[in-house]
Amino acid sequence: MKRVLALLLAVLLVVPTMGALSFADLYQPVIGVDSEQPIQKISSKDGDKVSLSIPIVNTSALVANSVKVTLSGDLPFRSYSTDLTEYVGVIGAYDSATANLDLILKPDAQSKYYEIDVQFDYRNTNGQDFTSTDKMIVQVENDEVAPTLGVVSYRSVNDTIVPGVEDGIVMHIQNAGTINAKDVKVTLSGFSNEGLVLDRDVDTKTSNTIIAGQTDIFSFRIKAGVDAVGKTVPITAKIEYIDDYGNPYSKESVMYFEVEGIDISGADVAVTNLSYPKKLKENQDFKVAFTVKNNGTIDLKDVEISVDYPQDFVATEPSKKVIKELKAGESIDFKTALRTKSELSTQNYDGWVTVNYHVKGDKSEDGGKIQEYMGFFITDQTAGSKPKLIIDNYDYGGEYVYAGEPYQLNLHIKNTSTSESTRNIKVTLTSEDSVFTPVDSSSSFFINNIGPGEVYDHTIDLKTKIDAAVKIYSLTVKMEYEDGQGNAYDENKNPYAEEENLSIAVAQPVRLETGDLVIPSDVSVGEPFYIEQEFYNMGKSTMYNMMVKAEGVESNESNYFVGNFEAGSSDYYSAQCYASEEGTVEGKLIFSFEDALGNVTTKEQPFSFTATAGMTSDFSNDGFGNGGDVAFDDPNMMMEPDEQGLPVKTILIVLAVIVIILVIVFMMRRRKKKRLKELEDLDE
Repeated sequence: MKRVLALLLAVLLVVPTMGALSFADLYQPVIGVDSEQPIQKISSKDGDKVSLSIPIVNTSALVANSVKVTLSGDLPFRSYSTDLTEYVGVIGAYDSATANLDLILKPDAQSKYYEIDVQFDYRNTNGQDFTSTDKMIVQVENDEVAPTLGVVSYRSVNDTIVPGVEDGIVMHIQNAGTINAKDVKVTLSGFSNEGLVLDRDVDTKTSNTIIAGQTDIFSFRIKAGVDAVGKTVPITAKIEYIDDYGNPYSKESVMYFEVEGIDISGADVAVTNLSYPKKLKENQDFKVAFTVKNNGTIDLKDVEISVDYPQDFVATEPSKKVIKELKAGESIDFKTALRTKSELSTQNYDGWVTVNYHVKGDKSEDGGKIQEYMGFFITDQTAGSKPKLIIDNYDYGGEYVYAGEPYQLNLHIKNTSTSESTRNIKVTLTSEDSVFTPVDSSSSFFINNIGPGEVYDHTIDLKTKIDAAVKIYSLTVKMEYEDGQGNAYDENKNPYAEEENLSIAVAQPVRLETGDLVIPSDVSVGEPFYIEQEFYNMGKSTMYNMMVKAEGVESNESNYFVGNFEAGSSDYYSAQCYASEEGTVEGKLIFSFEDALGNVTTKEQPFSFTATAGMTSDFSNDGFGNGGDVAFDDPNMMMEPDEQGLPVKTILIVLAVIVIILVIVFMMRRRKKKRLKELEDLDE
């Protein structure tokens, strides 16, 4: 009896425990990631589109239906289609399956092992729904570098920005990444009347794309502010862009410009012969050397010279020096040693040479300051072990070349390797729309060899197509070569070949022609007359912001704003003028306009006429040179009637009114015709 009671008590204790379990749990298939399978590797070498295979195992004796697999968490990739879900279907008891997802590897994915959450949604044979989550390890190897834009060089058009003189900023922005940068927007800030201001320009310029490894040029029109003083002015360039996948990026670079203000004291300090490597790698030692010269006519004191380097660099030699005195005409050489730290990212780093000085004998605490920019690029760490040719610099004699005219292109080709030479180098030039063609030579030339770290200079004569549009064209330089051992391919069977795109601005000569100037040779003082002239755009480019105005005569409508004067167009200038006094009057028509590059051109058309005295209503003179009072019924004041009885004076007045009305009607019809033609051009 006691045993029966004990057994009954045990059953009563177990039954409540079973009741805590759901009967559905007894019929749940057990689905998870098959951890016995090897870790899957995803590499950017396979391309942007990759495939991820998820091994699935059912470790239960129950069948799983409608199996759906979903990835979640911090993933190094995204879906190629719509989401990160794949439907597997049925997985039998103790059976396995594979879910394959087509994915896109993110450009900024790090090379490491990722632990990914895998969620399984499924049903048992009774139609009950279940959800479970498991972990999966994936190895990612990514050699891609996100688009990295930076200012590699900049300058003003003139060496020193002088008040009252038009100037400009020219920036070279390079993409150091392996992925294109799109929707690039460059915005300048830091303008003020005490430094620099924009000169008829906007503070933001854009570019559709900067291709990986290439450089684009941005320019802004500037001038010194009305209250500018002699100093170094910082201007900040904010660069914003996205990659091919819409990810946003932003970077700021500070540029420094010398402004010659209204308080010039005679001090003129310059940094010359600046030498430093523009491309570096991790843990690399390098030198910075330059010369500081006093080009002014006065002696300087307490000259502080320093090299301001990025925080990811370290100085292995003193980077600052103070000179007690630097006399006029004297110079001093300075050099220091720096080293890059480890684990640097591939991007542009900014550095400056700074010189602070005081004028000897000046009691004020304020001194002068100049800065010279240095741009450092951290490149691929293996780049120094194999030869690589780049266009280190190039120039074509100015800011632009004219269509139809020859010019010289100077190329400076550098071997960036510090240990390997190059030989049998073939350089081929091709241009956008074939706008540039060689003169008396082919489009290719050969170089025997370029040693480690050496720069080879070559000049080629080119000519621009006569009908080239006004814009910046791309000139592609392709360099094919061998290494020092005669190998044309590297260890990965990739040929030794490099391409660089150069940007060359093309301008069209402007040509304004004028017709005969219509103006009477003799006019009466105080009476209106018209100055008229036709003019034509005989060039191949538009003249912008054209203005025609008359000087030397009095007129209420002497200025005529034409606006944008298209190539092949004609227009007509007409203005009603007056002469205020007798004698010969000298005047001129002035035509002014800008070309597509912002250059202003002025053309003058002189004219002259003789102004004589007209009819007077002054009763102190009878109109015939006789002074004294004249009565209204004086027969001398009466004009002889014509054959029909009308006074000659009345006839002349009527004729003059008719002529003026005809001229006004003619001008109104001509201007109406011009407006209709402009509307038709807009509709086209």
